[in-house]
Amino acid sequence: MATLLLAAWEAREEGAGARHLFQLFSGICKTAFRLSLAGDPGGVAEFDPAVHEGSGGDIMSGVRVRLLRPWVQWGEPPVTRVIVRALVSPVEHTAP
Repeated sequence: MATLLLAAWEAREEGAGARHLFQLFSGICKTAFRLSLAGDPGGVAEFDPAVHEGSGGDIMSGVRVRLLRPWVQWGEPPVTRVIVRALVSPVEHTAP
């Protein structure tokens, strides 16, 4: 179910039908299976190996990363378990 939820999320911008099916399927996942997406793609956070997975290799804990894809969690906040980690890439540092 988690894999299908991520696939629906990735396809959601392919048209109104895909967006509607994503909304419908994500609602079913949340109410029937307590699966939900979390994290704000495009947002920046410190790398946490429990929640994040590097897109191009190993990333050290504490490095600033940009979320490319949300994670899938099971349960109800504040008690949740990460089922599929978020895909992230290191944030490029710019010189002052």
